[in-house]
Amino acid sequence: MKKILVLFMIFVMCFSMAACGGNNDGAGSDPGDASADVSGDGIGEDSSGEVNADGENDGKLDTSDLVVNDESEKQYDFGLSAGTSFGMSGAVKKIGYSNLSGQQRKLEEMTEAAAKSALSGNYSLFGDYEEDLDTIDKLVYVIGTEDDDAEKCFLETGAYHSTDDDRYYQYTVYTSENMYEVSKSQIAAVLKEIKSAYGISVSQSKVEKAAKEVLKNAAETEDYYTLSQSVNIKGSDYTEKVSFAVEGFVTEDDETGFYISVERERTYK
Repeated sequence: MKKILVLFMIFVMCFSMAACGGNNDGAGSDPGDASADVSGDGIGEDSSGEVNADGENDGKLDTSDLVVNDESEKQYDFGLSAGTSFGMSGAVKKIGYSNLSGQQRKLEEMTEAAAKSALSGNYSLFGDYEEDLDTIDKLVYVIGTEDDDAEKCFLETGAYHSTDDDRYYQYTVYTSENMYEVSKSQIAAVLKEIKSAYGISVSQSKVEKAAKEVLKNAAETEDYYTLSQSVNIKGSDYTEKVSFAVEGFVTEDDETGFYISVERERTYK
């Protein structure tokens, strides 16, 4: 996550000084056989893979579930599972890699069509092409916020070439609206949208616990604090990393909030 966070923040700052997240190198997928779902350990899921409350007692987060990545991001078991078929898959249909700079318009059209059919909000999208971004030497992307409001949902799709492994990746990222309290109904609505648009299921009760934890840590550190989980899946002609995160933040007015973000990052064979 966050390989191209700087691009998100530049975009967001154009609209508001309030924190509104962005992840990065996500990816998409083509529609496939949903029966090929791959999950983590399945904790908190029912047999259908739908988002569900797992009946755990509310309270302090069990820190035995955490593995430190750095000071501000930790791994957490959300009971994450991901299907190969999802609403936003059209945004990451394979494009031509020989001339990424010439793919901007196509990517905009793909993203706009996918968002209209898969997401409930209205997104004003624009694209750009960048080069020489650390380990990414070529990047074409499309970004936008719901109703041009930095407090609402954020969407990005893109394709890039990694100099680390000399491979091309395509991705799609979705970040929920900012939330300032742990509301069961609000979180349930976000997870329902994510399930439909991104084919990702998690345990709602675990998300609620994680939200309490990131709010607490963001307030204590006055900085971003993230709990995340990723799984890898395989399709007929691709491999894909699917990630889910709850991210806490503090605004310039010392208001503490959080958002939920997902990404799917794909590399074709």
